[in-house]
Amino acid sequence: MNEQNKRSLLLVGGGVASLFIAMGVGRFAYTPILPLMLKQQLFSEAGAGALASSNYAGYLAGAIMTALGTRKESRLSRLKLALIVSVATTAWMGIADSYALWFALRFVSGFASAVIFVYVSGLVMDGLAGLSKPHRAVGLFYSGVGLGITATVLRSLGCMGSTAGVARGLA
Repeated sequence: MNEQNKRSLLLVGGGVASLFIAMGVGRFAYTPILPLMLKQQLFSEAGAGALASSNYAGYLAGAIMTALGTRKESRLSRLKLALIVSVATTAWMGIADSYALWFALRFVSGFASAVIFVYVSGLVMDGLAGLSKPHRAVGLFYSGVGLGITATVLRSLGCMGSTAGVARGLA
């Protein structure tokens, strides 16, 4: 494997991992456990909708912030910070017991997810631009979204004891 292929593989691997975190952990980890949270009466259906809206609002704000322009040199450092924030806000959701705090955490998580998605896409696309067939690597890169969502759903269902239903659904 030549040096360019190694570099491209590392770039795409980092991109897949970033999208896995942004979408699987930051954006969709909450969704599969929502029915359990409703069953435990942690909040109402309207409250669940408000939490989802908070996440969407954060995602919109993050996307707008990235569109307003950032020096190309600072994208990587902002991406790293957003990855840390995404994981931290998701973990904090598991220990927080205040609806107001959940609301704020979902907003910040959405913001971080958007920053990750936009910045990692730009960094990976810039890095792959010199390849003779970049479209192959691009498809692999965006698989991080689906892999992240699938992993968090399967993990959530396993925690709730529903793996038999998952196995039947996949069969």
